[in-house]
Amino acid sequence: MAQTYSAFFAHELQKLIENQIKERSDTLSSGLGVNDFTEYKQKVGVITGLRLVIDDLFSQAIENCDRKERGR
Repeated sequence: MAQTYSAFFAHELQKLIENQIKERSDTLSSGLGVNDFTEYKQKVGVITGLRLVIDDLFSQAIENCDRKERGR
């Protein structure tokens, strides 16, 4: 049961992060909510950080959990 819950949690977390990326990207592409280049860079940095979570850290966390389940 824990594996099922973990898989569900991981999937839901990924969806939430992807929604945040989409919302923030849409705001930037519309030109709304950005007053200057410093603010633009900060918002792009947040999107980049969220993408890093999904692309790198998310898969690394899954691998770590799989190793622990196998007793390594």
